[in-house]
Amino acid sequence: MKRQCSCGQHTIGGTQCQSCDAESKQSKPSGALRAERHDHKPRETSQAREASRGATQRLSRKSEAVFGATVEDDEKKVEGNTGTGAAIGGGIGLIGGAIAGGVIGGGAAGAFIGAGIGGLVGGGIGALIGALTGGAISWKSANERSSAAGGSSTTVEQPFNVAYKAAADNSTQNWQLKVASIEGGVDMDLHTGGSRDPISAPPTTEAEASAAVTDMKGYYARGGRGAWHTEAASRAHELHHYREWKCSAEHYWSVAKADIESLTAPVASNANEVAAITTMRAGANGADAKVKAFSDKAHQYWFTLSDSAGARPYAAGQRVLNEAVRSVQDLAGGKGWTVPQGTDDPSPEPPCYQPWI
Repeated sequence: MKRQCSCGQHTIGGTQCQSCDAESKQSKPSGALRAERHDHKPRETSQAREASRGATQRLSRKSEAVFGATVEDDEKKVEGNTGTGAAIGGGIGLIGGAIAGGVIGGGAAGAFIGAGIGGLVGGGIGALIGALTGGAISWKSANERSSAAGGSSTTVEQPFNVAYKAAADNSTQNWQLKVASIEGGVDMDLHTGGSRDPISAPPTTEAEASAAVTDMKGYYARGGRGAWHTEAASRAHELHHYREWKCSAEHYWSVAKADIESLTAPVASNANEVAAITTMRAGANGADAKVKAFSDKAHQYWFTLSDSAGARPYAAGQRVLNEAVRSVQDLAGGKGWTVPQGTDDPSPEPPCYQPWI
């Protein structure tokens, strides 16, 4: 039975999680920072929770550790500073990045035209062209909630909201299903407890300033939030996951849409459009089942995108966190303090870089 460790992590049999166990062995208290996992990756929705029969249960979210690696289970994927993201992003990303960026748009034209420029602009133009040719998904702004409490920050996909219409074909005496619109979104929770914002609460000593700069400069390579951090950086990390979800879903949507719009229902047994739509949505091969299969496939791909140390979500967060780094460096310069200098600007592009599955 999975139970919670004192830090909030799920463990087997009520034992301590790996992080807290290691910390206790070092005679350090398991405080808020240890519990701060900053879950910078997606969780499954109620719609997407059920995996296909016979398939492996999919992971429900991806997470960012604070200081060290933690165990991974089927409820959440936890990041440590193992460098996995760097290995995946550096190896496969070099091969798949340009191609993957080009097909973000989901439509055939977006795929072919965007492929030539995807490695440079993250598939942005491919997404636009694909949106115009492939029946685009409409995306809502992230439903963001912020809390000063400790715990994980998460990005969770919302169920797709699909509207249908149907037209009667007199030549075949069938209703033909059409997708009128599809809308997607995410719920994003930001937790900031346990980290000090150096902009709103600047360091007051040279030692604090040096520690703050060192801590924040190590965010990308470490793969975790430390004692000095900003909500803006966490938001950038989470919004990168939203970008991942968008390009994942948009890639698979054009095929799913065509499959859905191949559905028909007899005019003889469906007196009106409402009845026909109800018929074509129902059943194991109906539109609703096809939408779920599409969402599951997109989610599966989403989880091939790394969130480990050196991965793109950390790059997105680091670039925003650099504002706070420079703020402390400027403060130190004015006071004559010595702190580490410079910033690193790793690239988060393109968000969908892995080979399509």
